[in-house]
Amino acid sequence: MSNPAEAAEASICRVMSESDIPLLFESDTLAMLIVDAGTTAILEANAAAARLLAFSSGDLPVPLSSVLSLSHETLVSVLENAVRSGHLEFRDHHAPSAAGERSLEFQGGALEWRGERRLLLIAHDLSGLTDISPLADDATLDPLTRLPNKALFRDRLEQALARARRADEHFAVLFLDLDHFKDVNDTFGHLVGDALLRAFADRLRDFVRATDTVARFGGDEFVVLVTGLQDAAHSAILAQKILRSLATPFQVEGHEIRISTSIGISLYHPELTSPENYLDRADRALYVAKDEGRNTYRFHTETLDELFRSEVAIGTDLHHALEDEALTLHYQPQIDLTTGQIVGVEALARWSHARRGVVPPAEFIPVAERTNLILPLGNWVLHQACRQARIWLDLGLLPDIMAINLSPLQFKDQDLVARVRSALGENGVPAERIEFEITENVVMESLGGSHATLARLRADGIRFAIDDFGTGYSALKYLRSFPAHKLKVAQEFVAGIPGDRNDTAIVRATIDLAKGMDMTVIAEGAETEDQVDLLRRLGCDQVQGYFHSRPLDAEAATAFLKAHR
Repeated sequence: MSNPAEAAEASICRVMSESDIPLLFESDTLAMLIVDAGTTAILEANAAAARLLAFSSGDLPVPLSSVLSLSHETLVSVLENAVRSGHLEFRDHHAPSAAGERSLEFQGGALEWRGERRLLLIAHDLSGLTDISPLADDATLDPLTRLPNKALFRDRLEQALARARRADEHFAVLFLDLDHFKDVNDTFGHLVGDALLRAFADRLRDFVRATDTVARFGGDEFVVLVTGLQDAAHSAILAQKILRSLATPFQVEGHEIRISTSIGISLYHPELTSPENYLDRADRALYVAKDEGRNTYRFHTETLDELFRSEVAIGTDLHHALEDEALTLHYQPQIDLTTGQIVGVEALARWSHARRGVVPPAEFIPVAERTNLILPLGNWVLHQACRQARIWLDLGLLPDIMAINLSPLQFKDQDLVARVRSALGENGVPAERIEFEITENVVMESLGGSHATLARLRADGIRFAIDDFGTGYSALKYLRSFPAHKLKVAQEFVAGIPGDRNDTAIVRATIDLAKGMDMTVIAEGAETEDQVDLLRRLGCDQVQGYFHSRPLDAEAATAFLKAHR
């Protein structure tokens, strides 16, 4: 330790003894302080620290908060955590000094000083680095929010892992994703969206300690590293505070914007040694939070790993099934409640796996959406349904409508119009006989960046039905602006009638809404005669469900159409 700077750096992040200090304090370049963690008072300081922080050594002891911009309460939390962990690292971006505002980074560790437990702080002046290397910040900070970027966050996470292995100091990684942020960009423009991201970053900073790290990974993704954890409860409390803070709307560029976030949390595990392990786990937990309604947080669990492995396996098998043409389409009739005639059929993908058996759509469709397999799957369904429509046209059996589900990702596909025209042209199917069933989410997308796609498809003659109405956004202002031909009452509401008064009221209101907007209304999932009778009395136009027919393969559906021609 002949070089004081080397001695100081070697002393950081470990418990130091009093005998180390005299040599370190001789440094004229390293600003060094000894601080009482309980009172935050500066007890000792070398000449470099006095110059940097603009105080006189003769004034000691002085509160650390008197020479920094951080509050006394924040510093108490930071220093007490450092005493527990033996490690200290934080930044103060607005520390007053004789030369004006400074950007400082403090590092240090615990030590025994004159018989008491104290902290040694080493202050690094980062302000001068800008003159030496103007690109230094650009390499480690997000240019929009000035938060640490992905590279710097991974470095901080590596340090947390090292401390955890050495000192058994636990940590948590919180992965945040703003809910429906794209709608802000689509509605107000990207300048307002960027301003909202900066405002969210500022609010997020308020809910973490100076020893924690908040980073932006890009887009609307933020990550928080919470260090010095005693148990998982602290990370849950932080997540709850963040969620509650968003109950207050943002005032951005003259707009009042309300937004929420979903949070996935990954906790330290001694067997996980890579930063990517924690980021991946937090990301998986985030998706669970989104799937369970958003505006909430979820912890990563071992069960999630099992589900993830299962999804990966299903995704791999589904990819092979598409390549091997191992999927089939089934068709469910849609019945006019006044005439009893078949007025449409809905094409539904089915998968019979050699080893797994029949894989339910509720199991493989979400996997397809999360892995982008929904694009080739949707394109296959489109072409297969058009081929079958051509066969039934030639037999004189095709009902008025062949209904095909269209996923949100398909609707965003820039080649969708060309794909639809290709499928119709190759099979000679009139566009007027095709009806795309879309969710309320897609309705919102279409009124944003996908409006041109909607307009071109409608100009070609394609019809649209809003599927599962009432289970998504249910924003009537979007429904008012979307030129749909049909509204589908969600199966979960139909299942409760006629016994459940609330479901009956929802079904009645949906039918009245559709009628008032000159839309055809169809109820899906009707399984009993009582349900069908009530739907007829309420004025529902069409019905689809097991009461009339289950989804049928092409051969059985052909026979059904012939029998009811």
